[in-house]
Amino acid sequence: MRRRIFAAISVLAIAYGGWRIWDGNRGFYTQEITFENRGARLAATLYLPERPGKVPGIVWMHGSGPATRGPIGLSFGRYFARKGYAFLVFDKRGIGESGGKYGGGTAREICPENFDLLASDGAAALELLTRRPEVLADQVGFVGGSQAGWITPRAAVMSGKAAFMLLITAPVNTAQEIVRLENLRIGPPGGVDAAKAFSAFRPGGRDVPEGMDVDEAFNFAQKRPISFPCPDFDPLPDLLALDVPGLWLLGKDDWIVPSGHTIEKLETLRKLGKPYEYMDLPGANHALLFAPKNRTVDAMDSWLAKVTMPAS
Repeated sequence: MRRRIFAAISVLAIAYGGWRIWDGNRGFYTQEITFENRGARLAATLYLPERPGKVPGIVWMHGSGPATRGPIGLSFGRYFARKGYAFLVFDKRGIGESGGKYGGGTAREICPENFDLLASDGAAALELLTRRPEVLADQVGFVGGSQAGWITPRAAVMSGKAAFMLLITAPVNTAQEIVRLENLRIGPPGGVDAAKAFSAFRPGGRDVPEGMDVDEAFNFAQKRPISFPCPDFDPLPDLLALDVPGLWLLGKDDWIVPSGHTIEKLETLRKLGKPYEYMDLPGANHALLFAPKNRTVDAMDSWLAKVTMPAS
């Protein structure tokens, strides 16, 4: 098996769960559901708040890797349901209880056709959520992390019904630009092990010249030759086509998605009138580990309340 882009992103949900802001108390209930998309039946869990009336909805968009709904549901699902949102999370196609073929685990995971397929799964999930009787159909959007920065805008364009996008340590650069930085720091694709996966969260790396910060290393990485099996994927065309509110939560110490370059691109989009915001959190890395948890959670809560006006 080849090392996947953002191999360590599976710890994102664990990192949030580790904060223990999602306890075992109820205040929500769940339903197990399935939906069809592009020849696959996808297995999902819907978290719903125990309150009367219709509520806004969230579809979770996974990062890279063979992700199931379990860890995300145990953290984000419970939390957002208690806050008054319907939260839908599904096993990636070909993973867990979902059918279809998993497109990860090879160099082609970052190819446009794989992102397009994953985005179509997200768009189908959002369509399902808008049709639920418990949900306010015009207040359903996406929340996701890492690789979801490429997939979510594509899904929002496909759907045409997304009301918002909240993206956590997610790129606005092209896929190949980010992979060049990963290759510089961790080395070319190889076997996946815990040491390599978690090295993605540490500053510097194997071939990073001493003294470089992450933005300098990103620029340096772009000059190194590397071959790719397919054309690059750029999220900017989708971000330019959209006019839905978006929030990017970034980490100043993220050595996978450089916040400086991400902010530069977001500022360009903002000058064009796009309703995009960002927060650059000091001390936070790609999983937002070590970020001030109250500030991060408060940012999510206040921004979602602003764009959805959930029932109290």
